[in-house]
Amino acid sequence: MRSSHDLPKVRRQYETYPYPERNPDDEKRRLLTTGFDSLGMINHYGFRGRQDFQKGFRVLVAGGGTGDATIYLAEQLRETDAAIVYLDLSTTSMNIARKRASIRGLTNIEWMKGSILDLPRMDLAAFDYISCTGVLHHLADPAQGLSALNAVLQENGVLGLMVYATYGRTGIYQIQQLMRLINTGEESMPRAIENTKAALHSLPASNWFQLTENRFQGWKQSDIELYDLFLHCQDRSFTVLEIYDWIESCGLHLVDFCTAKLLYRPEYAFQNSTLLDRIRQLPLRRQQAIAELAFGYINQHCFFAARRPDTIARPDDPENVPFFAEDIDGKALAEAFRERAAGAPVKLNIRYATITVKNGSVTKDLLERLDGQTCIGDVVEEVRKSKEREDRHITTESIMKEFLQIYETLHLMECLYLRHQSVPAFKTASELQEPVTSSVGWNKRSAFHPT
Repeated sequence: MRSSHDLPKVRRQYETYPYPERNPDDEKRRLLTTGFDSLGMINHYGFRGRQDFQKGFRVLVAGGGTGDATIYLAEQLRETDAAIVYLDLSTTSMNIARKRASIRGLTNIEWMKGSILDLPRMDLAAFDYISCTGVLHHLADPAQGLSALNAVLQENGVLGLMVYATYGRTGIYQIQQLMRLINTGEESMPRAIENTKAALHSLPASNWFQLTENRFQGWKQSDIELYDLFLHCQDRSFTVLEIYDWIESCGLHLVDFCTAKLLYRPEYAFQNSTLLDRIRQLPLRRQQAIAELAFGYINQHCFFAARRPDTIARPDDPENVPFFAEDIDGKALAEAFRERAAGAPVKLNIRYATITVKNGSVTKDLLERLDGQTCIGDVVEEVRKSKEREDRHITTESIMKEFLQIYETLHLMECLYLRHQSVPAFKTASELQEPVTSSVGWNKRSAFHPT
């Protein structure tokens, strides 16, 4: 851990190399989405599926950088009275974010310059949701930063956090140490970048980063990405167990990890049933720690935290509505099960993983009715009515049991989430983008041939 005196160095880095690199004109053609900042996920994990975001919702983006989370949240909340506060210590980064917001016509953002460590003294009203991505691991004392966020969190609010993971970044940290040695005494940031490029292109094949380099390609296209990855003056990481200790030391509960969820499950890492029986006797956090070590692949931890436990929407609540993540084609998923006989295995290739699940007796019937509008109770009842002529012994309880099984699998693969039936469906990124694109008159031809 480095000195708190490195904070001016961190500020200098982001004034010189604002991160992530963004071109504001790109707002005319697309809306960038961020990991856990979709209203659907915030609602599912933080508010038991019952938050509609319509009345006085307050958001803080702590360490807003060039604006990804701020823009995405402000766009989703454009038609509400929500307030979004952007906070960052870099004027250069803030100016890029403000330009992006201006192009989109967003007026629901308050812009503030400063460190998250200043939050307890800034006399701000408490926030319902705080997004803090890639910031706390750049502080000399991450616990101090998290406590500062907790100080401005509503009692029933939720935090969305991302910090670096230790094992998946092993090669990165070796290169960081290598460049500290090579760049000893070097004050010029451009020369430090050139030295790093020379070193990276000269590494022997046995180097640990070389063995895992395909996971980290951005540095080849961007000096900003290279500097943030290899030359950051203050960069620490966390293991699963360290995250639990850290979160709880600040008076918070870890709600759940929300990306790469399968990689926190030991049953997908090990096939030995005797070993798995032993692992399953351990507390959840130790099981997750075992999976993290076994896979060795997680390079960042994305998760929600809250002051209170039990904030996740429950799949056994018949009033909740299941809805697919917007990049998942629910109809195609149902088709995959429809083509297989009941009891047959179905192989699912989704995102970073392939898993095989059993096609239950009514799995395809359930999936066909998951339209993002119908609540679980009605879905189960519709299936029962449609199947009772074929099977007089079918029951609501047996169908619900099968729904819970398929829900657990699809939620684990980040495909399926829940909201209460009283909460309207959330707009997709393309639905949010269309009015912006139309208002600026962007099209592919004008993008390549500006007038």
